[in-house]
Amino acid sequence: MRSRLIATMAVVALALAGCGSSDAAAPKAPAGGEHNEADTQFSLMMIPHHKQTIQIADLATKRGSAEPVKVVAAEIMSAEERDIQQMTGWLKGWGVPVPSADEHKGMDMPGMLTDKDIKSLESAQGAAFDKLFLPMVAKHLENGVTMAKDVLKSGQHAETKALANKIVTEQEDQIKKVQALIT
Repeated sequence: MRSRLIATMAVVALALAGCGSSDAAAPKAPAGGEHNEADTQFSLMMIPHHKQTIQIADLATKRGSAEPVKVVAAEIMSAEERDIQQMTGWLKGWGVPVPSADEHKGMDMPGMLTDKDIKSLESAQGAAFDKLFLPMVAKHLENGVTMAKDVLKSGQHAETKALANKIVTEQEDQIKKVQALIT
């Protein structure tokens, strides 16, 4: 009986030793070279920012009345969902927990709409919704541009900088579209 226990322990020890090899399950660094704290913070802040943009854009597709408002909202959602996937991959590769959708809820994070803002959108419908949504989303996108420009100055990760440049270009274009709809 004792020899069976020793044999079992030896098998377990060998199996565990195999799991500890340097090749096993080590997270791979994301492409794009080294990253710094600015790159990490950009993704940590931009993911909740984008998720909130998607939340309000989704409301616009359901509650807005003007077709151009719905179209620009759908464009915004599509672009920001892709960005979130990319940033999530980087954070996981860097061993950093990905923020949840409401991680910054109730906090005074720059660029985030307040709970009161969200509630006012949720209670509006039709043209009244459009009138509330358009200036809110324009300001929200402007804050996203500011965040992207900040990481361009202080970031190090090549892919983060490429995404930041894309965000600046796309969101400045979206802001122009939104501002053209404000009457």
